[in-house]
Amino acid sequence: MQFRTKSFFGDDERELLLAFFELLDAHYNKPHHYLCGHNIREFDIPYICRRALVNELDCPSILFDHGKKPWEVQHLDTMEMRKFGDKKTYTSLDLLTRVM
Repeated sequence: MQFRTKSFFGDDERELLLAFFELLDAHYNKPHHYLCGHNIREFDIPYICRRALVNELDCPSILFDHGKKPWEVQHLDTMEMRKFGDKKTYTSLDLLTRVM
């Protein structure tokens, strides 16, 4: 098992998105690769997809989970994992890191 990180920076949002999408297409289109983040499904992914729309770009298929079964979704959302099924709960990343 490996953990990898990559940073993207620059002033051109379209170029940043393109570089990120190229990374996703090249390395995260396999069943055993997952995207992980805190509140990634309710914030990060929708935000990235909206910015892609503004920049006239197509989002990679890994970012779409609509209509997929839970075991087909390639995202690990730490906020959802720590809700333990409770729909009314919000766990901040700060609280999660302090507890763990």
